[in-house]
Amino acid sequence: MTIRLLQERDAGAIADLNTQLGYPSSEGQVLARIQSLAASGNDTVLVAAAGDGRAIGWIHLRGFNSLHGEPMAEICGMVVNEAQRGTGIGTQLIAAAQQWAKARGFGSMRVRSNALRKDAHRFYERVGFQLSKTSLTFQKRVEVP
Repeated sequence: MTIRLLQERDAGAIADLNTQLGYPSSEGQVLARIQSLAASGNDTVLVAAAGDGRAIGWIHLRGFNSLHGEPMAEICGMVVNEAQRGTGIGTQLIAAAQQWAKARGFGSMRVRSNALRKDAHRFYERVGFQLSKTSLTFQKRVEVP
């Protein structure tokens, strides 16, 4: 298993992983998202790849800047294939994310996790994250022309 940058050829495998995470996606949708993130300049996605090159996990990172706090790296999402969970892949993705953050001068990382994902909470605590607050998330659809 290796950790590498996301590539367009990963779109099908990422769509499968997104579905496992609870966000069904088509290969075409994922390809468009990959292209958008590649153009961002503030985001990166690292992929855990099996020996055959197939993506078996991913972690999406973003540099987060605000007026109210120090810059930090934010994990926007992470998933490991159900069949490989518990084998250390998630821990390796977090380690690679920490290297990414450190190389960009971010002194801390944060991750938000759905209150229902108890296994994820235990994982993040095991790899050194601490619960810092509980909050609610509000969302509103905006019509785009």
